[in-house]
Amino acid sequence: MDSHPVPPERAEEIAKAIGNGVVAAAALEKALLGEIYRRQMVDDPALIADLEVFDHQFAGRLLQKLREQGIEPALADRINGVLRTRNRLIHGFFEDMEVARAVWTGDGLGAVMDGIKQIEVDCAALIAELQPLLAAEIAEQLGMPLEDVAQAVLHADLSKVEDPMQRAALEQAREMIELTGWPAPDTPKSQED
Repeated sequence: MDSHPVPPERAEEIAKAIGNGVVAAAALEKALLGEIYRRQMVDDPALIADLEVFDHQFAGRLLQKLREQGIEPALADRINGVLRTRNRLIHGFFEDMEVARAVWTGDGLGAVMDGIKQIEVDCAALIAELQPLLAAEIAEQLGMPLEDVAQAVLHADLSKVEDPMQRAALEQAREMIELTGWPAPDTPKSQED
């Protein structure tokens, strides 16, 4: 390979794609955390405080907890596949000589970019699969449409929430809404009485 630098526009395109993949993976982590909380609320709400330790865990640990909670094996395997791909992107992207060559020369860059963008697509698909479960339960519990729930969380003055667990849960929910645009347009809307 030549010793010339990667053209700035190519570097910018690659950096943006990687950034989008990382943001999508972060949104998936929030969705996994939300699913852990949802399952715990169904199984035993009294133990919800025990889940605080998961608020800052890596996605692999979140998936392990979901497996313990009985997540469907096929869904768990799909999540695991996306997490492995994300890890290769973050931790070993330039260790692959084909990737390094594509970035450096531009040859084969389209395939590399498609692979990076697939992480975003796969994360979005998994989030869309997990969201309706969580969203429907939240709407049912609160007895209000999901759009109203999202707006209330986004505009709540969290400094007035005295319970640290409730404040942390609202902060997590706010982050998920901001990262994913939840509730998604195709998320089932709750019915008002």
